[in-house]
Amino acid sequence: MPELKHDTIGTVGSAPDERAVDPLRQALSGVVEQPPEQASQMLEQAQRAQEQAAGMPKPQPQMADLRSLIELGKVRDTVTIGGMTFAMETLTDDEQQAVFKRAGDQTGADSFMELRRIVVAMSVTAVNNQPLESLVAGDQSPLDKRMAVVSNMQGHVVEKLYEFHDVLLGRAQQEIDPEQVKN
Repeated sequence: MPELKHDTIGTVGSAPDERAVDPLRQALSGVVEQPPEQASQMLEQAQRAQEQAAGMPKPQPQMADLRSLIELGKVRDTVTIGGMTFAMETLTDDEQQAVFKRAGDQTGADSFMELRRIVVAMSVTAVNNQPLESLVAGDQSPLDKRMAVVSNMQGHVVEKLYEFHDVLLGRAQQEIDPEQVKN
């Protein structure tokens, strides 16, 4: 069987090679010779190149970009109190909402105390590199286990952890420069 050859684009003395002008046509020049999977990838790359050359929108963000968006403004740090190292982080919007829902029915000082305990339970991720919820056995939810630990801690330690969470919030707000926020 005779070997098939591809036609070249352009001829001697004609206009410049169109492959240099058209990224899609350039990328397609070798697709036929590739296995189907690789040919499909080449077609996708060529399509993206053509869209970018035409000024069309870029492809959807990858998962790493989504993770970066979710983590934007999150601050993590550790604080040592009485020889114990607490890993803490700022709360997401959903976590903040859960704090208020959980403390919802209480009023006055009881409400503040409960809010403080919940914030500490949700923001402390580990103590001496051990997940906070791993300190309690049982079938409870991770948050209930965390709450059990925090509820049994000394009040002044919970207060110091709550204050450190406020420090983290202040740092998170400073991380995003007001000049970077534009309408």
